[in-house]
Amino acid sequence: MDISAILLFFQSKTVINMAVASFFIKGLFLLVLHKIRRQNYLLILSYGCFAFSLGWALFLLRFMTGINIASLPIANLCILSLPIFITLSIFALARHQPTLRFGLTVSSIFAFTFVFLVMTTHDKHLPGIYTSAINGALYLYTALQIIRKTRPTNAVVWSMYGFCLLLATTLFIRAAILCAGWLSPASPIDAIGPNLTAIVLFGNMLCLDALILCFPLLDFMDTQSRLSQANKEIIERSKIDVLTGAYNRSHMQSRLHHHVSRHNSSDEPFSLILFDLDHFKTINDTYGHVIGDRVLAQAGSQVKSSLRHNDELFRFGGEEFLVILPDTDANQAVDIAERLRRDIADLLFDGPNLAEQFRITSSFGIASMTKAIRSADILLQQADAALYKAKAQGRDRVCV
Repeated sequence: MDISAILLFFQSKTVINMAVASFFIKGLFLLVLHKIRRQNYLLILSYGCFAFSLGWALFLLRFMTGINIASLPIANLCILSLPIFITLSIFALARHQPTLRFGLTVSSIFAFTFVFLVMTTHDKHLPGIYTSAINGALYLYTALQIIRKTRPTNAVVWSMYGFCLLLATTLFIRAAILCAGWLSPASPIDAIGPNLTAIVLFGNMLCLDALILCFPLLDFMDTQSRLSQANKEIIERSKIDVLTGAYNRSHMQSRLHHHVSRHNSSDEPFSLILFDLDHFKTINDTYGHVIGDRVLAQAGSQVKSSLRHNDELFRFGGEEFLVILPDTDANQAVDIAERLRRDIADLLFDGPNLAEQFRITSSFGIASMTKAIRSADILLQQADAALYKAKAQGRDRVCV
């Protein structure tokens, strides 16, 4: 195809007819997607596509009825509404409510545009210069909102930003060319006016197609990210004992084997604390299971807040708890256990349903990894033996 054929293509109404048909079809497709996905941004985008299609359909009227209020002011307002609908779609996708200021600004721009276009309806250059400039400014604003409202800024977001900048640039260039033709009516620049609208429209159609396609891609990526985060939360919650906030016993097994393997490969110190709340059955029998659960919850919370950031607390079973102490030798473990024992002893339990206040005590057993211990089971047995020793010696103490 030579240059004359290309110019013939852009001189015809073909490009405008393509825009009317393609954006009407896009609007229908987005409506169908909205029925499936129930996402507001899809509905808003469909409105934008229908408005853009209607605008260019009204623009075609000038070839049949000439320039009038429908084929110039109303047509251009419909075309100008697409970047506004795209911006609103970004807000909807980012779960951001448009502000009153945004609504008032858009309304003012559209009101001024309508009045200006009515007043300059029969001017050859001013309507095109103004609408190209304001349209470019609107796409520039849309690009800014894409970066500000969309997180994280991934490749799709940057692509959307780039398409909006490209749209704005082509429209500003059109405004500049029309302005040059307005200032120099006899110049060769003014001669390309009949082709310019179709050329810019064709380029913008390609950019808009790519931009609209980015919305479902971004939605898909956001959905995947949310699902991944939800799965992580479910997995994390499955490790937690709901009552005490400590990790549960099933998670304890994997963490214990991890630390034992780490010790065996690096020979770093590693200790366990196994403790339980003294006479807990008596508390349940005396005050009831509701108070017993409250004692467990408060004791677990107190111990968690007293541990170092890399220590791990597990509910071993019933009123028994296990603490994994990485990079900790036996002497350090004793100091930590003594602090925990005092913290638990300082807890005071009272309330309107209790006839009297009471405190609790706890017994601690400590075991540390040595060259003679090569498995988690043996380490647990030693910690359990130390705890039994603490109970046998009168409870409320720490034994190794």
